[in-house]
Amino acid sequence: MHDPASPTARDEIATAAIRLIGDADAGDLLRALTPERLAQASDRSASSVRYHFGGDDSSGSGTYAFQRRDLALAILAVAAAARVAAAEEATAGYHAAALGLRDDVDMQGLYAAIADGLLPFLPGPAGAQAAAQERVHHLGLAICDTDASAARLLREAREQQVATFVPATHAALLATDREMVPGRTVEELGDTVCALLDGHLQRLRYDPGAPSDGVNAAVVSIFATFTRPRGGEGFDPVGAIRGD
Repeated sequence: MHDPASPTARDEIATAAIRLIGDADAGDLLRALTPERLAQASDRSASSVRYHFGGDDSSGSGTYAFQRRDLALAILAVAAAARVAAAEEATAGYHAAALGLRDDVDMQGLYAAIADGLLPFLPGPAGAQAAAQERVHHLGLAICDTDASAARLLREAREQQVATFVPATHAALLATDREMVPGRTVEELGDTVCALLDGHLQRLRYDPGAPSDGVNAAVVSIFATFTRPRGGEGFDPVGAIRGD
């Protein structure tokens, strides 16, 4: 038995909590969402909630047992669709910025489009609903390693999100008279930029004033690395680091 006053007691309790969270499934993480609370929030009856998110209980009584995993997958699907929709709305800004790349040599139009594209996912008037759905996205990330259905939903949403950037990327290639480096694809470029922006978006949630200069420069660098002047040579980042 540890001394309650021991400096390590809090750490050991916290470590145990982390272990329990790691073992938790969707039902455990959504335990606060009871049929009654959901009924009140959705203006439905608790029995209706159990009907739509339930199955026969183990007693064979024919009644419905509330299935929180079904609810988790349903809200994850809604949140994933909202993410894709927000990406589609941002496409117009990215496309306009791409068309202006030849004349906008300081890239300010592109940087503004990146900032505008992130706004719907952040807390505040512009993204009150999407910000809540981003929490659900993180819930999906918390369970996807042990829930194949959650992982599938996240993969499909990412593929759709990346697909929305393809037309803007083609416009950027045309405006800058560049082409993809052999072995690289437009989809791979979009996926890489999305991964970068996902990380920046996470930081902005807890550090809203975080600078974006480095992220903007990284987006340009990714584009420069994955593409080359049409008919010319591509940029070799490894060679540049080595001084070749």
